[in-house]
Amino acid sequence: MNRSAEIANGILKAVAALLVIGIFVVLLYQIKAVFVYLLIALILTLVGAPIKDFLYSRWGFSKNWSVTTTLLVFGVFFLIFIGMFIPLISTQIENLSNADFEKVQTGIQQYQLTVYEALIKWGVHADFLKSNQIGNILTEERFAALINGLLSLLGHFSIGIAATFFITFFLLRDKEVFLYQIKKYFIPEEHREKIMSSFTIIEALLSRYFFGLSIQLLIFFVVCYVTLLLFGVKAAIVIALISALLNIVPYIGPLIANLLASVCTLLTFIDQDFLSVALPNALYVCLAYIIIQFLDNNFLQPYIFANSVKSHPLEIFLVILSSGLLTGILGMVVAVPLYTSVKVILKEFFPENKIIQVFTKNI
Repeated sequence: MNRSAEIANGILKAVAALLVIGIFVVLLYQIKAVFVYLLIALILTLVGAPIKDFLYSRWGFSKNWSVTTTLLVFGVFFLIFIGMFIPLISTQIENLSNADFEKVQTGIQQYQLTVYEALIKWGVHADFLKSNQIGNILTEERFAALINGLLSLLGHFSIGIAATFFITFFLLRDKEVFLYQIKKYFIPEEHREKIMSSFTIIEALLSRYFFGLSIQLLIFFVVCYVTLLLFGVKAAIVIALISALLNIVPYIGPLIANLLASVCTLLTFIDQDFLSVALPNALYVCLAYIIIQFLDNNFLQPYIFANSVKSHPLEIFLVILSSGLLTGILGMVVAVPLYTSVKVILKEFFPENKIIQVFTKNI
C-alpha cells in the first residue's frame, strides 16, 4: 500500500510540475513582446557601450549623463530615420489622392480578362480570374482599413520604442552591476572562469556579427536605391532603406520588401496608363528585387555572416531555417547570435569533444 501511495504521489507531483511548466510557458508566450524589447535593448547596449565608456572615461561625464547622452545619440538617429518616412508617406498619399480608382480597377479587370483568354487558349481552366475578384481588391474602403491598421501598429510601435529605451538605459548604466550579480549569485564558483571567458568571446563575436550585418545592409541599400532610381520611383531612398531593414528578417523580410517596392512603384505611376506603364514598371522592379535578393541571400549574406561569426555558410543557412520552422520570425532573427553563443559555451566546457571541435575549430 505504501509503495502504491508513493507511486501515486510521484505521478501527482509530475503532473503538477508539468502543469506549472505549461502555465509558465503560456505566460512567457503571452509576454513575448517583452523578450523582443529586451533583445533589442541588449543589441543597443552592445553598440552603445563603447560610446558610453568613451564619454565616461575620456570626457569625464558622470555615469548617468554618459548613458543619457548615448541614448540621445540613438534618439537622434531614430528621429532622422522616422523623418525619412514623411516624404514616402506624403508622396503615396498624393499619388492616391490623384488616382482614379475606377479607372485603375477597370485596367486590372481588363488585364485579368486578357490573361484568362490566353490561358483558355492554352487549355488551362482559370475561372477564378473571370470573377474579377482581384480587380475588386483595389477599393477606397480597403485602403481606409489599411490606414487604420497602420495607425494601430504605430501605437504598438511607440510603446515598444519607449520600453526598449527604458531597458537600454539601465543595461548601459548598471552593466557591471548586473554582471557582478550574475557572477556572484548565479554562476557556480568552479565554472565562473569559463563562463566569464565565454562572455568575453561572445561579446567580441557578436560585435563582429553586427558590424558585418551593417556592411551587408549598406550594400543592399545602395543596390536597391540605384535600382529604384533607374525606374524613376518616388521616395526611392526611403523605400530602399526600409527594404534593407526588412532584409534583417531572413526569407520573410525580403518578400515584404519586394511587395513594398512593387506597390510603391505601382503608386508612382498610378496616374498613367495602368496596363502599359504602371503594371510593367511594378513587375520590372519586382523582378529586379528578386535578382538582388537572390545574390544577397546566396553570396553576400552567407560570406559576411560566416566570416563574422566563424561558421560555415551552410551551417548558418541550416540554423536560420531550423529556427524559423521551430519559433517563427523572431527565431530567424536571433538564430545566428544565439547559435554563436551556444558554440562558444560548448567549446569552453567541452573542449575535448570531437563533434564540438569540428563545429568550433575556427572560434
